[in-house]
Amino acid sequence: MTELFYFKLAVLFLFISGACLITLAVVLHSVRIVQLFLFIVVLSWAYSQKPFRLSYRMAGEPVIFLLFGPALVMGGYFIQTEIFPDARSFILSLPFGFLTTALLFINEVPDADADRNVGKRTWVSLVGKRNAHIVYALLISFAYFYVAACLFLHYVHGLAFGAFAGCFFFIRAYGILKRSFDDKDRLLLASKLTIMGELTVSVVLILDLLLSR
Repeated sequence: MTELFYFKLAVLFLFISGACLITLAVVLHSVRIVQLFLFIVVLSWAYSQKPFRLSYRMAGEPVIFLLFGPALVMGGYFIQTEIFPDARSFILSLPFGFLTTALLFINEVPDADADRNVGKRTWVSLVGKRNAHIVYALLISFAYFYVAACLFLHYVHGLAFGAFAGCFFFIRAYGILKRSFDDKDRLLLASKLTIMGELTVSVVLILDLLLSR
């Protein structure tokens, strides 16, 4: 696959999402949804493109957190309820944001040397590969803290306890990251385990929300 292929694919998806946006704006009679969409498009562009190139300035991780956490969950909530901003949907979005950021972070570890050579500064370049497991553990811990907060606040119910089953995958990934931070093959396994952990948490939380309606 070439860079041009991915660029064309991105543009295609942009037009599809734009068509969906127009439809939603008409159905909901809402200008705000257009404003939010434009903000997300600009932020997505700024992630890797000049002049911002946020992913090169240790700001890529917060952008991913926003796009795959609050933007998705609060956006979905807004489309269904026309309420924005909303504290409940924000708190519900945080586990998704932290887990996706953890996935991005662990994927950055094997690329740390290559990133440094091209001047790309990530959180891994800040803390070093040897200490990357600490940041990873913090991101996972924050995700589970907010899962627990959602349970405590009754935003989710009994089924959501199943999200803690994902700990099995995250603990294994953490161990690999701590002991084998220079082994790309082992780090690939750690990334896969992180994906499985995030999938477990996400599916359980979504099912809980669907079944408790």
